[in-house]
Amino acid sequence: MQAQKEKIAGPYKLTMLVVRPDKRKRDLDNLFKAASDALVGASILEDHNCEWLEARWVPTGPQCELIVEELEGENYCGND
Repeated sequence: MQAQKEKIAGPYKLTMLVVRPDKRKRDLDNLFKAASDALVGASILEDHNCEWLEARWVPTGPQCELIVEELEGENYCGND
């Protein structure tokens, strides 16, 4: 899948799907910071706008797949 580079200015959901590189124990939640910093560095989003994080280990696929979704309307329950 090809990445689209669009700036997300408001609240968003970040989903991360990761294939375990080996059998060592790893903390899935530690990967969020690096992923978020990479997206900020690419000028795709501002990490303080993150409202929802989701992550899981997957058996196959890309080593790390990041899915960023803007939250608005029905998908967003912010306190505006």
